[in-house]
Amino acid sequence: MMMIVLLLILYPTKFRPKKYLIITFVCYALAKTVEIYDREIFVMNHELFSGHTLKHLFAAAGVLSILRMFIVSNTEDNAKI
Repeated sequence: MMMIVLLLILYPTKFRPKKYLIITFVCYALAKTVEIYDREIFVMNHELFSGHTLKHLFAAAGVLSILRMFIVSNTEDNAKI
């Protein structure tokens, strides 16, 4: 998560659009949160799924957000040519 913040600070024009890095940051923060409350989530939803399961889903969403950022950025760069 710190790396995302550092990327935004050190390379403000490199990564566009920035909303994808912010979405990634939020996804990883949510992943960490549900990991901490793993047991409580498991009990709360009558043992249907755990925080560990949600952690993997949020982490995957973060990775997809980064992938989307590269696709959008590459499309914009190609449109300028």
